[in-house]
Amino acid sequence: MRTMTPEMLAAIFAPPLRNSGLIPAQALPAAAFMLLWAGTSLERQFLPPFHDVPVDQLQATRHQAMADLDLHDYSGKIDASWRSFGYQAIEQFRNAIWIAQEDGAAPGEMAEALLGWGAGFWMSSEGAELLAALLRGEGHHAPTIRCAFSLAARPAWDLAKNSPVALSVENDEIAETLSILAQASRLPITIEARPMDGLPREAMKPPESERALIIPPLGMRTNLDVRALNYPGARPGEPVSSEAYATLWGPQLADGRSLVVVGNGFLFRTNSKDAALKQELVEGGRLSAIIKLPRGSYPGSNVAVSALVFESEGASGSQPGIYFVDATTKGLRDTALVQKLLMTREPHPDCALVSWAEIRETGFNLSVERYVLDAETRQSRNLLESRETVRLADLAEIHRSQALPRGMDDGNTIAIREVMLADIEDGHLLLPQKTSEVPATATRKIESAVLKAGDVLLSIKGTIGKVGLVSEAVLSESNALIIPGQSLVIIRLRKNSPIRSPEVLARYLGSAAIQSLLQRMAGGTTIANVAMGELKDLPVPVLDDSTQQAVLRLSDEQNSFREAIKSLREKIEDKNSDIQELIFSS
Repeated sequence: MRTMTPEMLAAIFAPPLRNSGLIPAQALPAAAFMLLWAGTSLERQFLPPFHDVPVDQLQATRHQAMADLDLHDYSGKIDASWRSFGYQAIEQFRNAIWIAQEDGAAPGEMAEALLGWGAGFWMSSEGAELLAALLRGEGHHAPTIRCAFSLAARPAWDLAKNSPVALSVENDEIAETLSILAQASRLPITIEARPMDGLPREAMKPPESERALIIPPLGMRTNLDVRALNYPGARPGEPVSSEAYATLWGPQLADGRSLVVVGNGFLFRTNSKDAALKQELVEGGRLSAIIKLPRGSYPGSNVAVSALVFESEGASGSQPGIYFVDATTKGLRDTALVQKLLMTREPHPDCALVSWAEIRETGFNLSVERYVLDAETRQSRNLLESRETVRLADLAEIHRSQALPRGMDDGNTIAIREVMLADIEDGHLLLPQKTSEVPATATRKIESAVLKAGDVLLSIKGTIGKVGLVSEAVLSESNALIIPGQSLVIIRLRKNSPIRSPEVLARYLGSAAIQSLLQRMAGGTTIANVAMGELKDLPVPVLDDSTQQAVLRLSDEQNSFREAIKSLREKIEDKNSDIQELIFSS
């Protein structure tokens, strides 16, 4: 018999589950119970049969089945789900199980299909397989692999096919459903509910596991006491992120390899508090590698995440530093190759071994994109390294726009135009269309953000790298002050700067080489953004006057071509209008 694919199983299970009228979290307990009942009713002599009996009989004998399957602890949850399921949905779901069994589907495959349908924490197969492979190791059978949080359920499921797994999740409801499905799947996985504040206390004990996987909820703030974990610079009661918390206690759950999955925004941030924490991780000796996971690994979204790899003391060998791996590329789709690279740390186009000193120079930016460069970016950096350069912040002031003040105060307001990305075209600012009013008393607050002729705008949030030069003509055309939106920064050349013209600076920032660098600088979990510290350090080549004049001449020629193209497009549209009028008027 052929085994049904996950897609085929999902296709036959989805209709009856939808017909139940329940949301997935409510439907899963009864569905899991029926799957377990169907898979074991032929094996246990006194268990009521599941197939070939009326649904009324199933209704009447379900409590006996729960008792025989030792599901006393979950009876309340199963009963509530079962009663809401309804006669017709139960019959349809039983038929779906029967079809799957007849086609050779194993109980574990059906359980995974149910979780893929209804569990919002069930991550993508590609990400789960990679995490499981990194923990399992080639031919390795750990005594017990410790997994924490419901987001770790799918890789834990894969790991349990080879090794015993202990999984702790956030609440009883998730623990109960997973426990029933694990029992149906015959997997050596024990599941318990444990709140977040119980895990760090456990981490203070000697580890009972050789390997561990921790996938905390992303971006959650917690007031848990962090003093016992030696959180650098933290004060009692001060909120910290769930990811920061997990990176401290997660590695302590095992004495061998531990993986902690975090959002890329956490790795990217370099403010003083985050930098202090990441310095502790880097210099603590156990952080060996950081792996950027395939997009879609975080369930239900396109959030970018990475896995921090912590090894036992001394496991990283004689090469100090962190090994960065971009597992989103085609070249690293092979999990066996990723395993090998983690062991050998050998050179690879999609990997980089970075010294602690270099990481320290970036303010402890641990984003994989910062160090693993594509061919174009490597070429750009090599070109810049061969030239005399200055920091962008040394030749220009950089102002980041703030949120505009609202309200009327004493009733006096001033009109402003706010620059959006759509107002920048072909490297120049057009007259912004968005207008609003701000209190007149806010004039001083927004003074540094009011645009001047010669300012260069650069987008550093969301859409990265869009460049717009502010001209005197646009400012004269406006009947209000012009302010950039919050995704833009103002770059204003200093007096006596080695770059004489803002046009030259704008063309440099808009060049393909620098656009590539800016893209690689961008980090963030959901919305890409370039850190101000990284932008200030952007190298700008020192150009002699003749080179700058040549750039200006070429830029003028480009602008002439654009104007000619614009004129031709207008003529084409006029001809289209003439043709349409001729056709419909004849």
